[in-house]
Amino acid sequence: MNLKSQKPAPAINTTMFGIGESQRQNVVNVPIDNLVPYGDQPFKPYSQSRLDELAEDIKTNGVLSPVIVRPADSGYQILAGHNRTAAAKIAGLSEIPCIVKEVDDDTAKLILVTTNLNQRDKLLPSEKAFAYKMQMEAMTRQGATSCRTSSVIAETANETKRNIQRYVRLTMLHPKILAMVDCEEVAFVVGVNLSYLQPSEQGLLAVLMTGGEIKKIDLKSSAQLKELSTQNNFSKETVLAVFAPKQKKAESKKITFAALADYFDADTAEEQALEYIRKALEYYRGKG
Repeated sequence: MNLKSQKPAPAINTTMFGIGESQRQNVVNVPIDNLVPYGDQPFKPYSQSRLDELAEDIKTNGVLSPVIVRPADSGYQILAGHNRTAAAKIAGLSEIPCIVKEVDDDTAKLILVTTNLNQRDKLLPSEKAFAYKMQMEAMTRQGATSCRTSSVIAETANETKRNIQRYVRLTMLHPKILAMVDCEEVAFVVGVNLSYLQPSEQGLLAVLMTGGEIKKIDLKSSAQLKELSTQNNFSKETVLAVFAPKQKKAESKKITFAALADYFDADTAEEQALEYIRKALEYYRGKG
């Protein structure tokens, strides 16, 4: 199959969550019906076609990488392996291999985010944005400083600290504008600029963009919008003015003495010639 649907193990330091090699071997089969998803997570589920493809792979090879779960009131909560679980159901499995972990909420979030960030082949900007934010908040609650948190996440994600901060800024975008960043209608850096607008300003901008009154926002215009917000001068009129077609200034035609030199004697001074021209024009206009 051409889809990297099953990776034997995430390329991460899972020992930081208490999942060492010996515990990976301590896998138990858990009834699929006893598994519940992790709510309010940043990652979108696979499309139906991709799940079907993964299910076919599971039918042939089984579930190669165990699902990571923790005990919950109604069974076990999935921390890593939501798509594998969904595909296993499609494949007709009644049980799925799991590693059961007793972890607190913050560690559960870190397992969820880190495994997905490292195991998924492609992530949307919005998924990265909310994932990095979830990581930062969980690590901060565990006692890490904001500087240390950014450094760890940047190293793990193979990103710069500045880029991590930019992604987190995207979580402050209006949902409609963030969706445009995901589908590349709005560039990533433009989305970062727009995240500094007030919520009401972003709402107005979203209406103008979805209504077609604004076709495209580039880096320069996004900076201008950010400046309007800073100056408390953000309105429909001022926003549309940013995108109004700029009228080209007519090229000024400079009149030079050289162009009229043939009408004067060679020894005529320029000042004399200009005075003669001035008087001739006055006469022509009826002022002489």
